[in-house]
Amino acid sequence: MVVRDVFVNGDPRDLVVSAEISNRAAAREPALVRLSILAAEHEAEVELEAGECQRASFAVGPTAAPRWSPDDPVLHDAVVEVDGSDRRSVRFGLRTVRVEGARILVNDEPYRMKSVLVQGFRGDTLYAEGTRDEIRDEVVAAKDAGFNTLRLHIKAFDPAYLDVCDEVGIFVHCDLPVAEPVAYEQLGADTILARRCVAAAQEQIRRDRNHPSVILWTVMNEIGDRQTDVRLTPAYEAFARTLVAAVHDADPTRPVIENDWVEPDPPRVFASPILTAHWYGRLHRDWLEKLERKAMRWSRLERPLLVSEYGDWGLPEMPELPEPPFYDTREVWAAALARALWPGSVEDFVAQTQRYQGLSDRLQAEVFRRHDHIGGYCLTELTDVPHELNGLLDLHRNPKRAAIAEVARGNQQVLPMLDLSSLVVEAGRAVRAQLHVANDGAILRDVEIDVAGERLRVDELPAHCPTSLGEIVLVAPATPGRHELSVRLHAGGRLVSVNRYPLHVVDPPRFEAEVTLIGENDVTRDALEAVGVRCVGHGPAIVAEEALEAGLTDELWARLRRGETVVVLAQPWEASRWYPSRLRLKPVETRWGIGFLFTTDETALTAFPRRTVLAGEDATVHARAIVVEIDGRPFPEHPLVVRYNPRYTTGAIVGAHPVGAGRLIFCQFRLARRAVAGDVAARALLVDLVRLAAA
Repeated sequence: MVVRDVFVNGDPRDLVVSAEISNRAAAREPALVRLSILAAEHEAEVELEAGECQRASFAVGPTAAPRWSPDDPVLHDAVVEVDGSDRRSVRFGLRTVRVEGARILVNDEPYRMKSVLVQGFRGDTLYAEGTRDEIRDEVVAAKDAGFNTLRLHIKAFDPAYLDVCDEVGIFVHCDLPVAEPVAYEQLGADTILARRCVAAAQEQIRRDRNHPSVILWTVMNEIGDRQTDVRLTPAYEAFARTLVAAVHDADPTRPVIENDWVEPDPPRVFASPILTAHWYGRLHRDWLEKLERKAMRWSRLERPLLVSEYGDWGLPEMPELPEPPFYDTREVWAAALARALWPGSVEDFVAQTQRYQGLSDRLQAEVFRRHDHIGGYCLTELTDVPHELNGLLDLHRNPKRAAIAEVARGNQQVLPMLDLSSLVVEAGRAVRAQLHVANDGAILRDVEIDVAGERLRVDELPAHCPTSLGEIVLVAPATPGRHELSVRLHAGGRLVSVNRYPLHVVDPPRFEAEVTLIGENDVTRDALEAVGVRCVGHGPAIVAEEALEAGLTDELWARLRRGETVVVLAQPWEASRWYPSRLRLKPVETRWGIGFLFTTDETALTAFPRRTVLAGEDATVHARAIVVEIDGRPFPEHPLVVRYNPRYTTGAIVGAHPVGAGRLIFCQFRLARRAVAGDVAARALLVDLVRLAAA
């Protein structure tokens, strides 16, 4: 007789242990099965035919033994012995996890997921896990950054990884290895594909289901992503229902995500209460506002909604490697940076991209944390993998320190947040922002929030939910340059948390000048007049946004030959052929993880800081096309803002270049509408361009 499997359900209110006993003898035999658990002994008798397997079940009942939680990861042992011939010991923890309405509850407390995705790739062992000490260092790094969950992505990790999670105290969201690509014609309830997927899922679950850290299974990941209409077929529905049923059969104690999908799509989630979203975007105001609209769209769901993938990129350190491995792309990025006119060191550029990454990740997470119906988020990802440089650690587990610092700030249990419309503000002027507090812990009383010297008192903040506290009005610093806006929250006289926002402060964006506006565009005229520029038919020529056309080219050439300055505001990439120079525009790539914007050492711009990878300063102005060639050169003589992207296109967004006896200034940031609406960054940049033209 042998013990083949032991499963402890982990429920302290009704603890049940089952053991699978197998008779390997040649004849029918009885057996006495003993269970030792929590300082108690239990017995059960089984009688098995030769070769037969049978489960022996032990109803232990309620227990007051310590529960497992991330704050106190207490572990226990269960030992099953059969007739003295075989013995198996398993480690378990006591905790509960269940879905109630729109919430997931762990140990009867609302669970707010602050997760980070782990793909399990290492620079030395590829897809094999590291040593136990290396695993522990990785898990501890995630916990130190404020994450309470790891999403182990689309592979069955070494059990040692789960052991460490049990010991360190961090929740685990386990993916089962069912992901693209799949043979869509094999979808169904009883196909070869379905049977293989069921077998793989059940084998992994049976192996890992005693780990108390595991609180959630994902059955499939983005199945249908390569052909979305397959999700509308009966075969897909049958496949999804079959796999979810198989997972519930192997483990009825944990919630299941059916298909970790890119949008909630409730009608196409058949057997799970949990909905997911994969919302990837960059750090700009349009995306943050779009996230807000997405969140509001699903605010009436009576089901848990998890943003189970999101995140932005930051570069790893880029040392020169004598023999770089085949998967290491750092050399490509470093070589391209050397050609991109960055005026500083590679090390400084890398550090600034990591600051960008962290701020982008945090401000997106703040959107999620403002909404009670969003049960949490999963940042992609903990470590870089080849061709995805969005990890908080690189392939060799070196930290991206600036990114980690920002993400840790966003993961605080209590987080005061400002919804700022822009990170560029006018010196000494009022700054308006919506104030929110996310509290993922117990109720807070006698609360005081200090926002740059402005104090707000709140009697109490409710537990396990966000609170909107309305608009707060601040005064921007009087000195132009870089500043930091701090938000401090005290409760009961004790400092609970601090949040910070970078601000770039500019002088009042106004410049008295007279210009010639070329092209019919009332919005551009209104924008110029809003900053003090009069369009009177003389002075430097400014081509209005999206107004460049064939009929204007000769006039612009004539002005440049006479030694005049021509400013061309943002144009679509198709307008390349009408510029008064050999200039080529290319559409901006908007795919995930593409491009960093930086300013050079030129002093002409005050709207943005000099020699800086922009991290939110440009969040309200966007370029849809960039200049990739001018007069046969990849950059203008005076590049001011460069978009660096070695994977696709590197080029200039703002620059100045001699043409004929004159000078061409171009800006591909779209400024007019934002400037009319009062956006400080757009107005400041417009003033910079006019001032540069008039110099």
